[in-house]
Amino acid sequence: RTQYNIKTPFVITYIGRHNKIKGYDILQQVAKKVLKERDDVTFLIGGRPQDIPPLEHPRWVELGQINPADTLMATDLFILPNRQTYFDLILLEVLSTGTPVIASNTGGNKTVYKDTNIITLYDDVKDCVTKIMSFLDNANCIKLKQSDKIKQIWLKNYSPQCFADNYIRMIKGVSNA
Repeated sequence: RTQYNIKTPFVITYIGRHNKIKGYDILQQVAKKVLKERDDVTFLIGGRPQDIPPLEHPRWVELGQINPADTLMATDLFILPNRQTYFDLILLEVLSTGTPVIASNTGGNKTVYKDTNIITLYDDVKDCVTKIMSFLDNANCIKLKQSDKIKQIWLKNYSPQCFADNYIRMIKGVSNA
């Protein structure tokens, strides 16, 4: 947090392209509401700027292209506001750190929720803001309870070893068919 000059107790992070498919505009709508109501939050934003200009606010920090691992160490909550997604790889990176996630109720996000129940899904901007506020009000308790659980589920379902084992099983199944 010192590296990014963050003074607030809470950091909400987004890492991804800055376009409508990835929900960057939705993220901005959510952030405007959260930043208006809370002075204890900073939004830390990584990724390549594209179609939508960044939000102008002192607690909206644009980092550009970054190493996600470094940024996630400063993160309390990750937001994944995709309008459309099949399976966003940043979600796996975030889960590997044990960081809680609030994600749009779409695509692969729904699958991860259904299979593991370790991310929080939202339906619209209002719902997302409500869930962020609830997280912030209970952050210490939530992070302590969820961090180890998230890491264990990631190891069991999404780690490179798990993917390799599933791939080998699939190849053996095809070759024996």
